[in-house]
Amino acid sequence: MLFRGRKVGVIQNLSTVASATIYKPESENSNTENPNPLFEVVESRETLDTFAKNYKFKINPDLHDHQRYQLLQILYLNRNSFARDLSEMGTYPDY
Repeated sequence: MLFRGRKVGVIQNLSTVASATIYKPESENSNTENPNPLFEVVESRETLDTFAKNYKFKINPDLHDHQRYQLLQILYLNRNSFARDLSEMGTYPDY
């Protein structure tokens, strides 16, 4: 969806363009198992499912399994940022 007044690109002088590639839209049959092979899910699915259950995350059920576990992996790697109750919240010294 495009919105009026939102920048979607910048016109450059041809002397500044280093390379160009042809746009190919993704087909529905493209790698649906793991479309981003650079991001690997390291933790086991059981660990991530337990983590999601303990922290009571509500994750969109329409996500593919690989998307769900990629999201859970990111949340798990940053689990120190979340608290289940006040006892888990950190404080700043001298504040």
